[in-house]
Amino acid sequence: MNDQNIEDRSNNVTIVCYDKNFIDISLSGKWNNNKVKSMSLSKNLNIKHLFFQDLYKAYNDYLNSKAALINKRLEFYNLIMYTVLEDNQDPVWIT
Repeated sequence: MNDQNIEDRSNNVTIVCYDKNFIDISLSGKWNNNKVKSMSLSKNLNIKHLFFQDLYKAYNDYLNSKAALINKRLEFYNLIMYTVLEDNQDPVWIT
């Protein structure tokens, strides 16, 4: 493991998902503003942002929900890790 990975793991962020099938969600290596800009990305989420359109479509098509996004600020990370639980299967750890 290199020094960058050690640094990223020391700054892990753990989050909770409303879906019981996704657990142990952890984010690491938060990007600073310069890195976001260097990748030609925006941290501001609005209706013209492609990610916003994808979120809207996913909520509408897969969850049959019309939801409002309260937080319209995006954060970017080097790594996301989580465990997926499925009926009659061992947990699957995803990175």
